[in-house]
Amino acid sequence: MSTPDPPGRIGANVESAATQISYAERVADALKEFATLAEGWFAEHTFLVPRYTFFQDLFRPERLKSATWEEFQGIGANLHAFSMQVARKRAFGQPNYPIERYRVSFTRLAHGAGTTEERARWFLEDESSASKYIQQSAVAEIVAYLDGSNYVICNSRARAAVAWLGIPVPEPRTGDSAERIEAFSTAVRPHFAQYEKIVRRRTTVPVGLEFDQFLSWVSETKCDAEAIEDEDTGDGVVSAKRVWLIAPGQDAWLMDTFVKGHVIGIGWADLGDLRKYKDREALEKGYLRVYSIKKGDRRPTNSTKALWDFSHMKRGDIVIAKRGLRAVVGCGVVSGEYFFEKRDGYDDSDHLCPVHWMTVGDWPLPPGEALPMKTITQLKRPDFVDMLLNTMQVDAKSLHATGQQSKAVQAKPTVPVTTAAPLDRYTLDHVLTEAFLSKERAQTILDRLATRKAVILQGPPGSGKSFVARRIAYALMGEKAPDRVQCVQFHQSTSYEDFIQGYRPTESGTFELRDGHFVRFCAQAAADASRPWVFIIDEINRGNLSKVFGEVLVLLEHDKRCAEYALPLAYQRQGMQAFFIPPNVHVIGMMNTADRSLALVDYALRRRFSFITLEPAFAEPRFRKHLDAACAEEDGLAVAIIERVTKLNQAICSDTSNLGPGYAIGHSYFCPPGDEAQLTWESYRQIVRTEIAPLLEEYWFDQSAKAHEHIQALVADVPA
Repeated sequence: MSTPDPPGRIGANVESAATQISYAERVADALKEFATLAEGWFAEHTFLVPRYTFFQDLFRPERLKSATWEEFQGIGANLHAFSMQVARKRAFGQPNYPIERYRVSFTRLAHGAGTTEERARWFLEDESSASKYIQQSAVAEIVAYLDGSNYVICNSRARAAVAWLGIPVPEPRTGDSAERIEAFSTAVRPHFAQYEKIVRRRTTVPVGLEFDQFLSWVSETKCDAEAIEDEDTGDGVVSAKRVWLIAPGQDAWLMDTFVKGHVIGIGWADLGDLRKYKDREALEKGYLRVYSIKKGDRRPTNSTKALWDFSHMKRGDIVIAKRGLRAVVGCGVVSGEYFFEKRDGYDDSDHLCPVHWMTVGDWPLPPGEALPMKTITQLKRPDFVDMLLNTMQVDAKSLHATGQQSKAVQAKPTVPVTTAAPLDRYTLDHVLTEAFLSKERAQTILDRLATRKAVILQGPPGSGKSFVARRIAYALMGEKAPDRVQCVQFHQSTSYEDFIQGYRPTESGTFELRDGHFVRFCAQAAADASRPWVFIIDEINRGNLSKVFGEVLVLLEHDKRCAEYALPLAYQRQGMQAFFIPPNVHVIGMMNTADRSLALVDYALRRRFSFITLEPAFAEPRFRKHLDAACAEEDGLAVAIIERVTKLNQAICSDTSNLGPGYAIGHSYFCPPGDEAQLTWESYRQIVRTEIAPLLEEYWFDQSAKAHEHIQALVADVPA
């Protein structure tokens, strides 16, 4: 390729000498750290030399003139931008143009007249080029592999790494993709010499490609994944404002404790004071030692990053507390430095930071929005931060003013905390922010539960029945009150004596009459008659229902919830009152429609419950939003999950002789628990192999080849 474009073409670098020194030192420090790890890094990432060799060979002028389609397909196999089969198939599955058009287009990109920027712009924008489905990130990779002495790969991870290092990237005049590629390498190129001096060359490829691997290491170990923008949008702009999104315990249950203590906290107390760790590498070693992580196990990257970030929050930083993925519960300003202190009632969340809480409440996010899943995330998109502040009706100016005060003086809040709503308030809107249900379906469940007092949620495995049941219960109550919800699971040994009443052995060797789970629950509910109570039965059709419910089955009917219809229980003795189910008791049952071992549900039970079917939510926009957040660190994974499982479900539903819609694969398999959990290609592979594959083998137990075909389709071309 020709000589790179002169830097002056795209905007002079006019930062001050002091700024140059500042970020140059940070680059130098990162390079020194990488130098200690470089040998192992390149030993593990062995693709670099073969890919460089491939592009140098294929893009020789004489080779391009007669290149075959199979050889051009090798481009897709050797670019990270096409690591997903879907993207690779679109660009290089079948020719989108005559083969000669590819030969001419790639020849002009590599060897044509004009600057690299001009040739890249022609390839990306000109209608006569063969660029369909080949976008900026792919062209940036090709340019770097062809001229690695002057270019680095300009993709989302590299941009995030450069932003973290503080290297200023000149602002393109027009903002088109080709100019962005040129601007990025122009900004990074001066640091090639630094790399060669500090790290030294470790492979036979040009320095720009090795420097790109350094940027990948920075992105993987230093950067917040939430700052990475979409691969081909070219935005890559992050705000300088430090705003932290933090989970105050699972489901925000520690929020009230933190507000009263004027702090925010996170767990992992066994690590002790984090200030004793000089850097993040030392923290990770401590984590591995304290929690006995074995060699070869997955590195605790997310956990150690959360701890490191938390311990380095500064006065004036903004803290937004979240509940799950779809609600925020408070906003405040950091008023002091990190400290470690054991406190009663903090559930080992003893890593603490003083916070001046400005507002506390419970606000569901607008429909379609979702929060990152990690315990702590630095938010770098101003529009997203503004959305959260607007949701809480927080004035950004007041936060800024409080932040300035907090930077000057470390003190407890002088402004009283305002409460927008009770922390435990729970409505249908909360259900819609947490569960992947349409409003109509959620309202139907709630209405039937309120009027009929007994519903059964049925659906295929992974359709979210258990998750939805508890949240519908809270919505019925109008508040999150787990002490008024009880859940049991039926099985083949569940008996009337377990559930209703029966004789049980005592320590003295005799037997005594004891109430079962349901009767005890009803007694508690009767003593609190003004508030609804909800009893949840998982796998309700696994028990012998006539045997388990006995005479109580008839009392489930909504119009028999009073003393008038009370019945004597089977073991009732003289002087004991007859039993009836209080009117404030509501029952939710759950049934897996794919369980072949179950007999048909008793007709008597069907008459007394409203049956509502839950279906996989892969087409639900809010689930897609959730999946994008859960797969934020893996390009193409969210799309792959939706497309592949949807195709599998179509096959299951169409197999009406053996299966049908009741056997579809649900979305819950791809809803990792916890705020920190993320889906990766490896975890996706494990989900398929250990959870979905056994199910498919059971479905098609007499058609093993068919089961194997569908399993392979799920994991085909998954990146190693």
